[in-house]
Parts: sequence; C-alpha cells; structure tokens
Amino acid sequence: MKNLLPVLGSVVIIISLSFLGCQKDSLLVQSNGTYNSNVITNVPNAFSFVVTASIYNYSETHQLQINADTLAVAITITQYSTGSGSIAIKDSSNSVIYQKDLGSNMVVGDVIKITEVPKTVDLALNNYSGKITIAIAGK
Repeated sequence: MKNLLPVLGSVVIIISLSFLGCQKDSLLVQSNGTYNSNVITNVPNAFSFVVTASIYNYSETHQLQINADTLAVAITITQYSTGSGSIAIKDSSNSVIYQKDLGSNMVVGDVIKITEVPKTVDLALNNYSGKITIAIAGK
C-alpha cells in the first residue's frame, strides 16, 4: 500500500496540471457551456486527456513518453449518457498492455507492473456524451 500512494499521488498531480501545456481540438461552444474540446497533456512519464463530450466522435493514437516498470491509470467518467468509447495502451510491437471500455460512469485507479515500455495510447469515442478524465503515469 505504501508503494501505491506515491503513484496515485502522481496521477492526482497530473490531472490537476492537465490544463497546462495542452492542445485543443474541434471546439464547439453551445449556449450552456463548452463541449467537445479536448485538453491533452503529454510530457515525460505522464499523459492526460480531458473532455466534456456531447455526441462527440474522436479517434486518435498518441505517442507516449513513458519509460517505467509500473503504470498507473486513473479514469473518471461522469454524466455518461450515450455512445461508446475505449482506451488501449500498447507497446512497441502493438501488443495491448492495458484496455478499458469507457461506456459508463466510473472511477478507476489501476496500477500495473509492466515488462514492455508503453509506446502509444489509442483513444476512441463514438457519438459519445459524458465527462472524461484520463491520466496515465509511469513510475
């Protein structure tokens, strides 16, 4: 348990800093707020993805900068209402290290011992509505 706390602490910091040094995609402003605007942070040993989605389609592969033997993945989904989504973290041979369906409200915190360095993260959302926060950290 003592080894888990620093990793989860790192994930909390990543989520908190996810709005710094980020990029935006396909902004759609509606009268009741901003939807479908991603915030992505990709720095050494950390990656985050945040979006408030309304019937949103997104499919991208991001290169990771993680060099670690332990991977912490935190996923929070709230206000889910429709659509499908998935995340897959893959190594250099395209083998899946971690995979999760994003089609429901959830709070997930997974710590995984890995033998292969994660190289990419595939994110896919299809007609998706909900708030998603994903943070990945290496330790």
